[in-house]
Amino acid sequence: MTEEPSQIYIETIEGTTYLEFHKTELLRLYRKSHQLEALDRIIAENAYLATVEKLARIQLHSLSEKYRLLIKTSPNLIQRVPQKHIASYLGVSEQSLSRIKRQFIY
Repeated sequence: MTEEPSQIYIETIEGTTYLEFHKTELLRLYRKSHQLEALDRIIAENAYLATVEKLARIQLHSLSEKYRLLIKTSPNLIQRVPQKHIASYLGVSEQSLSRIKRQFIY
């Protein structure tokens, strides 16, 4: 939206379908459909809330607490996602994640 290159990227580990729009095309679609504009606002609000929650987890919780929360909120990810990606998501090394995982029984 800022027309600047992103400093982050998203990489999928499973087959994914996505839509990509140039900003001018997206703005044109918003003018044509207020429902689409409202949907985008809801998506943006949810993304903002998820970002705030992730920032709070990073700042307020220990690694054990972050891992416990991940197990609670997304237990299927532990089985489907490689450990290196989970470690990256939690902001720790794979070795640190291994130590924490040993404390938990699924």
